[in-house]
Amino acid sequence: MFVAIAIISSIGFLTAFDILKHWNNIDDGERSQAGINLVQTVATITGGIAIFWNIILSRKQLAASLDQNITNRFEQAVGYLGSENVTVRVGAIYAFERIARDSLKDHWTVMEVLMSFITEKCGHGNIADQDSKSDFPRDAQAAILVVGRRKMEFDHLGAIIRLNKVQLSGAIFSYLNFSNAHFIWSDLSGANFFMVDLKGANFYRAKLNKTVFYKASLCDAELIESDLRGADFRECDLTRAKLNRANLREAKGLSVEQVKLAHGWQEAFYDDDFRNQLGLNISS
Repeated sequence: MFVAIAIISSIGFLTAFDILKHWNNIDDGERSQAGINLVQTVATITGGIAIFWNIILSRKQLAASLDQNITNRFEQAVGYLGSENVTVRVGAIYAFERIARDSLKDHWTVMEVLMSFITEKCGHGNIADQDSKSDFPRDAQAAILVVGRRKMEFDHLGAIIRLNKVQLSGAIFSYLNFSNAHFIWSDLSGANFFMVDLKGANFYRAKLNKTVFYKASLCDAELIESDLRGADFRECDLTRAKLNRANLREAKGLSVEQVKLAHGWQEAFYDDDFRNQLGLNISS
């Protein structure tokens, strides 16, 4: 559009200049038509410039309108997130998800709001404040879902999902992406990480009793000093995972091949039979 207007305006200027340059050489009978042509040319130039500026102004007005719309939606979602009604809170969480998808610049702000919500809702000692007898709060579960399926290409450089020192026992993370996320000192006992991308995740000193890691990727994850008793490791990728001083007693589906792909596996704690399979001295 802008290129077309620029071309029309350039041609118009050249035409007008040519008419004025040869005005005195034009016969009286032709001056009338030349004058009409000049007026039309000037009108074309003026119209092209007017269209150009109208388009610019319209785009600016549209951008301002969209920004205001996002701001209004954000403020409304914040208000609903504080509702005493769990259904309203869940609706607010999904409203935040739509905002994150519609506005690139608000994407990470939305994730920070949801991380804060989960941390406040599920901070140690707060888990009893639930809306039902379910194992895990519905609103916190919805927030986990939104964070885990976000468009990661919109994350800020170096951005990290931080859910440290949080009570997430029984939460469902299945099929989501929490690569490089931090769960330091968090209670994730009984949580379900089926088919979850946990590459580079940090579970330092996390409580992971009976946690399901079936078909999950724990490549490069940090599990140092974590409690993994009874955890399900069937078809789980532990390549380069740090297992130093992790408690893997009674772990299910754990193979020698899996463990030896990890780092620090010699320092982890296992059942006696599995220590024998690993070639470790039981008395050590």
